[in-house]
Amino acid sequence: MKLVVNQLDKQQQTVSTIIAETLQCGLDSQGNGYRSSQADPLCLLPRVEECVPNICGVVQPEHYADGDLSQLLESG
Repeated sequence: MKLVVNQLDKQQQTVSTIIAETLQCGLDSQGNGYRSSQADPLCLLPRVEECVPNICGVVQPEHYADGDLSQLLESG
């Protein structure tokens, strides 16, 4: 996967990469972290690019099945 950095400077890219690696997720073409369906079994969307965009750990409830998200929201 080719990483294209548009608006992120090197420091921000490094931080994003560290976050992504720590949470076992990937970076999309914008350098934003996302969780893959393998790393995050709660993700209902088949394409990892559409699963929880932005920095990993940011929960978008509409992308998740019903369940207790309070722990995820608090830890994020």
